[in-house]
Amino acid sequence: MGSCSSGMTSSKGIVCDATMNTVAIVTDKNDTLSFSTMNANKEEVDGLLLNDTLEVFYTGKYTPGMQASKLVQYPQSLKLGGDRDEHGCIGSAGYVWCEVQQDCIRLFEKGIRTEAVDGGTASSLMNNRMRFWKDVAYLREVMHGTWRMMIRKMYGL
Repeated sequence: MGSCSSGMTSSKGIVCDATMNTVAIVTDKNDTLSFSTMNANKEEVDGLLLNDTLEVFYTGKYTPGMQASKLVQYPQSLKLGGDRDEHGCIGSAGYVWCEVQQDCIRLFEKGIRTEAVDGGTASSLMNNRMRFWKDVAYLREVMHGTWRMMIRKMYGL
């Protein structure tokens, strides 16, 4: 806890809960402190997120839910690769999930085109995409059948 002016105290911690008029932080001493933010000076807060570091200024001895005087936000720094999707693909590095390969790939590295090869119209582009997805469905069936056949051979079924 630092001192700002006579009677003014501050606590700094990681935001663990925030609503329109309240905020809770966890300090480095693992204490959870909650404050009312209804009348607080929020000029140094912009888009508060969970896990942001927040310094809360208040007057007097801390009591749960007490009124905060001022909030100062220290936003999270973006970590390289911190934007993984549900498959673990890093979008900012150009990776997308490929169902066929069951892996994260970069389309530009695999030579996959997202527009008609012949420079055709939107309708020919749509036909190419529909043909592609039919081929994907066919490959899934072939692979599924191949796996079934391999398992049957392995277990003598």
